[in-house]
Amino acid sequence: QGVKTIDNAVRQANRLGGGHKEDGLMATETMGRSGMGTDEVFSALPEIMKIHTATGADARSLALMRTAAFNYGLKGRTGDAALDALTTASQHGQVDVPLLAKTMPVGLELAKSAGFVGKKGFSNLAALYEVNAAMAGADEGVVNTNNLMMTLSSQTISDNARTVTYHGKKVDWPAMRRKDAEQGHDALYTLTHLVGSIDDSDQTIINARKKLAAARTEAEKDKWNSVINSEHGANVGHFLRDQQSLKGYLAYEKYQSQYQDIATDVNKQFSLPEDHRSTDIDYAVIKDSNKFKSDQAANEKDFATTDMAKVFADAWGVIAEKSTELAKEFPVLAEAISGVSSVFSAVWQ
Repeated sequence: QGVKTIDNAVRQANRLGGGHKEDGLMATETMGRSGMGTDEVFSALPEIMKIHTATGADARSLALMRTAAFNYGLKGRTGDAALDALTTASQHGQVDVPLLAKTMPVGLELAKSAGFVGKKGFSNLAALYEVNAAMAGADEGVVNTNNLMMTLSSQTISDNARTVTYHGKKVDWPAMRRKDAEQGHDALYTLTHLVGSIDDSDQTIINARKKLAAARTEAEKDKWNSVINSEHGANVGHFLRDQQSLKGYLAYEKYQSQYQDIATDVNKQFSLPEDHRSTDIDYAVIKDSNKFKSDQAANEKDFATTDMAKVFADAWGVIAEKSTELAKEFPVLAEAISGVSSVFSAVWQ
């Protein structure tokens, strides 16, 4: 009965979202091993197949992403919408859905510890991947983002902060994080405001800002901007000492406006009705293609072949069982049936 239930769920997902049976089975197994309930697995499967069809992302990677969203706290229809949100994020930049689906599960686990929570946290992280890709390219950008999340949630940044003196005191990062977390802010917010305050009290930056305000030529402006940027980078580097995390943060700063726009757009996906999200638009186009229709016809043929094979297999099981009984009571007749059975067996094999 369990196998039949899974088979029916996969068939339904293929019919609603496209793809092949093997992809659906793999996605089902991946989610099933994660601790998600059966109902949630079967409910999520059509959405996974639809996004697989619309974006080309590997079904297993999408299942891992759906599992990560579940563990992150986005469940049910909200968890399904999170997959659509990936499509929206990818439309804004260089990190496509396949790469996001492979990378973001790790990022979500790290981000959760850094105070990124709920739909807003998910959207902010997706936006962070894209702005990092704008600065460093897709492959390096996702690495920089995950490293930044790891550092922001680690003991390392607390240790680094204790080496920084601000207003005559060592910076107490854990205390600052607790205070900001109570206000609903993530670790990126904490670091941004901390570095901003340090910059504002940095005498080198204060003097350079005055010189910049009085500068008359472009050369002078470039000179003092360079001084400010260099000192600012040093202040950030006191907290983020590995290159990947530092690059991840500087990309966030450089593309702040783009970051906000992407995060807002991604977050909107959670409030849109089904069939009106980013993936639905892409899927609607593919659904009308000849290739999609051909693949669907092939699926139905495969389902029919499987059903027919099951009928023969069930019948063969009955024949085998009856043959055993006959062998005990009517040895000669059983031998005759065995001969016929061997013919069926040869054809079946």
